[in-house]
Amino acid sequence: MQGKFFLVSTFALMIVVLFSLSQVHAQTGKIAGIITDESTGEPLPGANVVVGGLPLGASADAEGFFYILNITPGVYSLTATFVGFQDVTKTNVVVSLNKTASIDFALNATTLETEAIIVNAERPAVKKDLTASERIIGTEVFERSWVRTVEEALETQPGIFKGHIRGGNLTESVYMLDNVSLNSGLLSDNYQGVNTTTVEEISVLTGGYNAEHGNAMSGIVNIVTKESSSGIHGTALVRVRPSGKYHWGRNMYSQDNYDWKNFDLNYWTNESQDSDSPYFGRNPNELLAQWQTQITPDPNQGDYANRTEYET
Repeated sequence: MQGKFFLVSTFALMIVVLFSLSQVHAQTGKIAGIITDESTGEPLPGANVVVGGLPLGASADAEGFFYILNITPGVYSLTATFVGFQDVTKTNVVVSLNKTASIDFALNATTLETEAIIVNAERPAVKKDLTASERIIGTEVFERSWVRTVEEALETQPGIFKGHIRGGNLTESVYMLDNVSLNSGLLSDNYQGVNTTTVEEISVLTGGYNAEHGNAMSGIVNIVTKESSSGIHGTALVRVRPSGKYHWGRNMYSQDNYDWKNFDLNYWTNESQDSDSPYFGRNPNELLAQWQTQITPDPNQGDYANRTEYET
């Protein structure tokens, strides 16, 4: 009996370990490609590829192929090196959650030491390994637009309005942070208070997703956080909105508005003479002056339409 109990416990422990590892790997992507001689097109076995800023890399196999696994989603630079060939660096390599970024290198043979070649990588228009309806929201959405929250970032995507994905109820969507559910478990609501400076990308699945997300009917929002690197880093953001009226209609403080035209001296005189009014017996001129003070812009701040707004 003790032996059987030990075997069952060991089996259960293996399942827990495998499940934990699968959760870790589920938060990463990978990079794959081939390294060849640009002049002949032949593969370069043993050529090295390293990820800039991270202790990750790989060597090409006999056919020139290389694979770099378990890379946290983000934008990276890759450098390919080989003895007797010029180094090549590719920047803006985008690695997405559970996806493979295909990056190929073609190296030039050289006998002189020269500067490395830098090539900007382009994200493919069609992802061959994508089986679900997915949209990726990158950090540029937060850096170059009005977006300041996860909810606002989602509204930049088609089919999403105020948290409703494809017209579904708010409780029909699942929000996750690094594949960990943000559902409160109390009212089936979703917690979205995420510091956007820590977000690397947001994956939005609106259909065709795996059965592991069976409790999601409208969509799945997975927020992937940034990978830490050496050194001290910070984020500073400053925005300026020029002065102007950013709404329809007249200025909110215009004297042509209802508040100025209808709450005049006659109105306050009637209020001061009405025994049922809370202003009964008050001086109508004082009432009018108090009212106009309330509907007049603060002189220390000025009219909002003529004031430049700063955000830091």
